[in-house]
Amino acid sequence: MGMGGEPRVCYLTGSMEALIDKLTGLEDRPALVEELLRELVLLKEGFCDKLALNGRWETVAQARVWMKHVRELVFDIQDWVDEKPEITVADPSRREEVASFKTRIQEARERCTRYRLLREGLDHSDASTEDHLSKLIQDLDSLKKDILELEEEQQGHSQVGAWHLQARELVHTVTEWIDDNPANDDMGRIVTRHFKTQIQRERALRCASCRLPAMLVEPQGHLDRSHHLVDGDAIGKFVEHLANERDRFRKVVSIVGKEGIGKTTLAKEAYAKLGGKFQCRAFVTAGQSRSIKAILLDIFRQVKPQATISDDWTGPPDARQVITKLRNHLGMMRYFILIDDIRSTYAWKVISSALPDKNHGSRVLTTTCSVEVANTCSLCPTDVVQEMLGLRLGASVSLFDREAQRASRSLFDTEEEMTVNNEILRICSGMPLAITVAAGLLSRFPVLEEPEILQKYILSALEQFSTSEEMKIVLHISCAALPAPVKSCFLYLSIFPEHYTIKKDHLIRLWIAEGFISRRYKERRDGEIVDEAGIWEESMWGRGKRYFNELISRGLIQPVFGFEDDQAVGCTVHGVILDFIRSMSSKENFVTVGADLGSGPLPRIIDAIRRFSLDCRDNGDNADTLASRTPCLSSMRSLAVFGDTEWTPVPTDFEDSEVKPDLGNTEVVSVLNSFTFLRVLDLEDTGNCRSHHLKGIGGLILLRYMRLGGAGIHELPEEIGKLEHLETLDVRRTNLKTLPASIVGLKMLVNLLIDSAVELSSNILEMQGLEEVSVIGVSSSKSLYEVIGLLRGSQRLRVLGLSLDRLGQSGDSKRAIFSFFMEVANSTLESLSLHCIHGGLHGQLPVSYKNQMRRFEMVFTGPRRDVPWMASHATHLEIELCDLKEEAIRLLGMASHLRFLKLVSSGNGGRRKPRTIRCLSEEAFPCLQVLWFACKDGGTQLVFEPLVMRQLQRLRLDFMAREMITMCRSDGFGIKNLRGLVQVHVTIDCEGATVSEVEDVESTIRSEVDYARKAQMFTKTKGEGNFLLHYQVPTLEISREHEHKMVESEGSKKRIGPLKKMKNLFTSSVPRIKTAS
Repeated sequence: MGMGGEPRVCYLTGSMEALIDKLTGLEDRPALVEELLRELVLLKEGFCDKLALNGRWETVAQARVWMKHVRELVFDIQDWVDEKPEITVADPSRREEVASFKTRIQEARERCTRYRLLREGLDHSDASTEDHLSKLIQDLDSLKKDILELEEEQQGHSQVGAWHLQARELVHTVTEWIDDNPANDDMGRIVTRHFKTQIQRERALRCASCRLPAMLVEPQGHLDRSHHLVDGDAIGKFVEHLANERDRFRKVVSIVGKEGIGKTTLAKEAYAKLGGKFQCRAFVTAGQSRSIKAILLDIFRQVKPQATISDDWTGPPDARQVITKLRNHLGMMRYFILIDDIRSTYAWKVISSALPDKNHGSRVLTTTCSVEVANTCSLCPTDVVQEMLGLRLGASVSLFDREAQRASRSLFDTEEEMTVNNEILRICSGMPLAITVAAGLLSRFPVLEEPEILQKYILSALEQFSTSEEMKIVLHISCAALPAPVKSCFLYLSIFPEHYTIKKDHLIRLWIAEGFISRRYKERRDGEIVDEAGIWEESMWGRGKRYFNELISRGLIQPVFGFEDDQAVGCTVHGVILDFIRSMSSKENFVTVGADLGSGPLPRIIDAIRRFSLDCRDNGDNADTLASRTPCLSSMRSLAVFGDTEWTPVPTDFEDSEVKPDLGNTEVVSVLNSFTFLRVLDLEDTGNCRSHHLKGIGGLILLRYMRLGGAGIHELPEEIGKLEHLETLDVRRTNLKTLPASIVGLKMLVNLLIDSAVELSSNILEMQGLEEVSVIGVSSSKSLYEVIGLLRGSQRLRVLGLSLDRLGQSGDSKRAIFSFFMEVANSTLESLSLHCIHGGLHGQLPVSYKNQMRRFEMVFTGPRRDVPWMASHATHLEIELCDLKEEAIRLLGMASHLRFLKLVSSGNGGRRKPRTIRCLSEEAFPCLQVLWFACKDGGTQLVFEPLVMRQLQRLRLDFMAREMITMCRSDGFGIKNLRGLVQVHVTIDCEGATVSEVEDVESTIRSEVDYARKAQMFTKTKGEGNFLLHYQVPTLEISREHEHKMVESEGSKKRIGPLKKMKNLFTSSVPRIKTAS
């Protein structure tokens, strides 16, 4: 209940809520269905709900097994209902099947009673439920007053904050529960105390939430915390050791330690600091399932980026061919290779054979959890094995306290809390990842209100895992404390492959399609969702984002930031956490991955497969698993495929024949038609999935979500109109030019995601249920007026993306653009994206336009006269200006809502002395968090003065070294003046520059970033001594482009070859990296 709202598909009870709703909705239900419905409601309310509340399902093994059996029972009943038409379900001849289900339900109730699973077993106080209820009502009244005060303060603002929505939903939920007159028993006291804790937490968070301005009500994301997990002194000494040039032979340094100890963080820091001092470099991840050939190909593509596979091989290469090519390419070069998470000695021996051991000073850095693998990697006298140990107590406490303070809560306030914290810290054993997860747990868990439950979680974890499995113990406790809907979302992450970057929007859509988020639609009024009682309800999308942020706050997923947005664009799951999730998912039959099926005629699993994930990238799973395992997947509800797999099952007649059928034959039936219970179809980069493989897809009438991103399709079948439950259709990055007319019959369609090249008929834009449509290619004023019609007719449209690249400059077009913006101003849009790279919008933009959206993104190339309007309204702006002037910077700096800016300064391509503009005003860019500045073809460079852009967190710079060398040798870029930076990325175009010029530019950048780091550092004395808290902020990454186009000397047109370049590298000294103390 902590997150509010009952999900239709829950980790505890499967899709019981959806099943009950479906049976309740049957018209003229016969007695047969009534009996089954009554038994299900009794099972849910009398057993499942109570078991979920008392927490025993997390601490008692028998309870977990019982819940699993109930979930499978519910899935079987729902499949039976969905498989039969309504008239068949109500047919008395089906009495035997219904009787079988009723028997299984009765057995489940009896088993729960026999095992005494509903026994509370907690020592509560003697206070009655009425006393607890009276105090709860008092707290509820106080929270209502807080809400009214905040509404008075924010009068006139159309947007409300996340706290506002969450608090109102909590008031609604608690009020409903109080009206139900809870029984005077232990369960009533537990629920009352649970709600009381929630209310107190919401009131404590109110001050932090209500101060955000209207345009910034959306949570501002989470900082990347990975660089806090390793001691700064350890990083400095390690980098100095790697940079020692006295070792001219290839040196292999192996970092060994437990999972979650910080090996990858340390390796990444060394790679970022030293990578630019080598002729070529590569960073690859081995992992558990990745093939050796895929690892070698990854290295080859990074050390030789200008080449393609087709240039070096006539067909798909084998591992021996890749080794030969790689050895030949690296033979005369000084390289730096980082191999993360290598797990076998055999893999290292094969990879090592491709890395030549010459006297060029090359370095190979590996990370592993195996001491045997580390010793095998570092065999030579000059090689080193670096063992990583846990943090000392003082450093652990410092990290623990800092991570807790991120949630605006101190964990060391009371003696009782300190006792719990000390126990958790002892379990963590100095492992940074475990400490981060534990701090996230305790910052969200009401320790003082429910100490017994937390203690039970701890004892349960200690019973299941040995004391040496610190990370699993902490993860078990943290997972046990998750609210049920968030737990479902967390376990669902096991469907993604290892080392995979999960896009946030994609993940939230999947959560909604799976039913993990409540599907209650209410009346929309002034852009908000209101229920019958007048309480504003949070949207499904908003709740999904809140679940996403909840997992980040708890340290269970790591946010991914780019330079294309001010918010986290996705997340990754640490390897040890993913292993834990997959272990839980396997036990609970939540998700099955391809590796679980094994090989041979029969799978290694017994339970029916409900959700199946197949990773065909890099030969991670057997490529023919999907086609060959179709009989095992008959009950599958969700299918996720990554990479190419076989879509056409081979007929049995051909199994022993040398002649195989033509898989491109349209008469061959696709394997997809066999999955009649499929709800979610998620395909990514399945290039060999063709249009004819979708033939018969209209039979998947239960399908809610279909994503075909990167598939090789050129058309969709008309029968797609039969998918009456389809909510999301994602066909981006395909060869589609049009959509079938039958799509207008998809009454449940919510998200339509296409490329701008796809032409949409006017009928499609008249669909009233759409919430997200992007990207619509607008080629005429008529098509733009159709979009205006969509804005006027839809009451749910939340996100809209348009491409105006093909729109002309006629008078009709100008009037249409004007009308469009006026309609946007009156709509309920939350996000608008406009792509216009041809011509200006001058004279077409309404002067009195008022932006009320949370996100307004514009991609624009045109005259400077349009800058004031865009700067006044956009929150995300990508703009290219020729001959950048101070006036344009001044106008952009006045933007009060601008959070992301990509500014491209271009020249006329002629050679001239580079010109600079100084960003002087302290008031300029008050909200800017991400800046991507690119200078090309003699464009104007931007220099940062002190105290500017105080909110800036991420900076990316792209420029040509030969144009910036004069500025670097004088005043520099001014990066040192940006005191709030977290991440810096610099891309240097080396074409036409000398080696010394490129190195001078890199040296200037590193010096300025080091200065910014020292300005942000502070030391806190606690426990054993001094501990550096923010040592590696900001992080720095420098990449080079066109290195092979560097020249020997100024004015020379002769490019540098590998031997000459290597000689220059040796004559220049490698600077020692100093570590602050």
